[in-house]
Amino acid sequence: MAVGRNDPCPCGSGHKFKNCCLQKENVEEMAAYKREQFYQAKQQLVEKIGRFLESKIFHEDYKKMKNEFVQRTNGQIQDEIEESFFIFWTFFYYRFSDGLRGIDWFKNARGKNLEVKEKRMLDVWVDMQPRFLQLIDIEGRHVIFEDKDTKERFPVSTDSENLPHQAPWLSTFGMIEEFDRLYYFNGFWMGVEPAQLNKARTKAAELVQETGLSHAEVYEQYFLEIITALLDRNVQNQVFEREVYEYHLSYSIENSLYVTEFLRDQKDFKINKWEKNDKELVWAGNWRVYHDSECELPVKLADVFGTVKVKNFGKTLTFETMQEEYKEQMKNRLATLGKKLIRTDETASLIGTSTKETHNTMVSMDDEVPQYFALFAQDDLFQEAEQPIPMYEGDSLRDLQAKGETGKMEAWLRNAEFVMYKQVLAQQEQVEVTANFNSIRSSLGLPPSPFVTGGTHRQTTIEPIELEDKSPRLMEEDIPYLEELGFRPETIDQFYISDFIRFYKERVVGKSESTKRKYRTSLYDLRALLEQKTLFRWEQCNDAFWQAIVTEEHPALYDKSPGKTETKSFISTLRMFLEWLDQTETTDLFGPTVEWLKTEEK
Repeated sequence: MAVGRNDPCPCGSGHKFKNCCLQKENVEEMAAYKREQFYQAKQQLVEKIGRFLESKIFHEDYKKMKNEFVQRTNGQIQDEIEESFFIFWTFFYYRFSDGLRGIDWFKNARGKNLEVKEKRMLDVWVDMQPRFLQLIDIEGRHVIFEDKDTKERFPVSTDSENLPHQAPWLSTFGMIEEFDRLYYFNGFWMGVEPAQLNKARTKAAELVQETGLSHAEVYEQYFLEIITALLDRNVQNQVFEREVYEYHLSYSIENSLYVTEFLRDQKDFKINKWEKNDKELVWAGNWRVYHDSECELPVKLADVFGTVKVKNFGKTLTFETMQEEYKEQMKNRLATLGKKLIRTDETASLIGTSTKETHNTMVSMDDEVPQYFALFAQDDLFQEAEQPIPMYEGDSLRDLQAKGETGKMEAWLRNAEFVMYKQVLAQQEQVEVTANFNSIRSSLGLPPSPFVTGGTHRQTTIEPIELEDKSPRLMEEDIPYLEELGFRPETIDQFYISDFIRFYKERVVGKSESTKRKYRTSLYDLRALLEQKTLFRWEQCNDAFWQAIVTEEHPALYDKSPGKTETKSFISTLRMFLEWLDQTETTDLFGPTVEWLKTEEK
């Protein structure tokens, strides 16, 4: 339904529509109209300059200029924009034989024939100088770019044609012009990360020293060299690089059932896949939880120490890790399987170099949590603050803080924030929540970033947690064994169920029906007796506990006293089960009980 000019404004201000939002709409529409006229005027002037130069430059001269452009840009300009960028360069930076730039040549030859508005625009363009600019703040519907040399600040229009994308600390080397109290980029400009801007500024400073020219002269005469440095993403000063290896262990499995059941029972192994011919488990630890005031649910994460794979229908096992210490730990752990697993190979492969200690991280979070929170959780800035930074000769952020090097800290954090933003943008169409760089900034004594969602009120923490997996690891293949031993859906959460299933499968798979019957009957009875207790761990079951089970409680299960055969089978099975528990858990909980049971078997 249309709102009349004299109707109350729908925004609820209490004013008439014509004196409230209608005025705002009119202002915005007028601003958009004026901006479009500005864009059209720019395009018309560009086309006039282009046609003029095209008529004046001979083909051989064009080829010479283009070859110079290609050589000096060193292939850094993308193919799809190379020609347009070349034309832009001929307008503002290339000096022709008479010493004039393309835009100067055009002004001298055609300037008098232009309309007043075009003359004014052309005069502005002639005087424009390239600047090192960085996005440093957001103010309402425009953003603030700072000239890194002069510290001047410019309110820049966020219209999509002028600023197609925004990112924290977006940086560039380009020219801007003022229109309607806002600034607009002129010609080609590339938004890069702050580190690239710093490299380009370093290159410009070196050229000033080498040539003795002023900064303005260097910016014009060596524009292409500076652009090339700006677009070069190769990291400089990569000291302290270390080689990164991937360590491999290979084994031949002699007893597939025993080995796979052993792997399944390792509480710090997360099962990724459990198929007949393809099993994969991830060894993880150092669990911690990430809380963020911008996210209602927590994110859990852990360091991945390595990956175990069982292939070839249970005949081969491999382990891969990027840390030699974890390779040795896994060797020791698998050695407890004895001859059931035979190591066949041990290798180390060089996969590259890195300036950081390499490790993988596993993230666990609710499906409702946006994926970018996984990136935020993994990027522990407080831990990162302790790590050496190659470009700063190995000093960490904390070292720089102690030395009072605020400029270096600021530069590193700005670049990290930009890169993180870009990583999120690669996952999402838009960035609804940014990473929290303000907590680490506060701890380093730096001012907050204006780009952090939630501002100074944003709170994020990472805390260590104990993640105990006490639930039994049951698979579909276990269901028949569970039924045979009498476990029901309401009793499968008992801590001992995995031990029962594993022991039972090791004893009966591939054996005779009489052997299966012996273990099935005895373990069925033991399960029934244990379910009458309140138990949480095997340590609760001492010698007196087991003696009461054998001498009092097991006979009481039967209407009549069990026969000698049933009693002997039960005692024998219990003795083997307790011996097996001590062996598999590498404990000595049941030694005295086992010796007592041996005497009872006689």
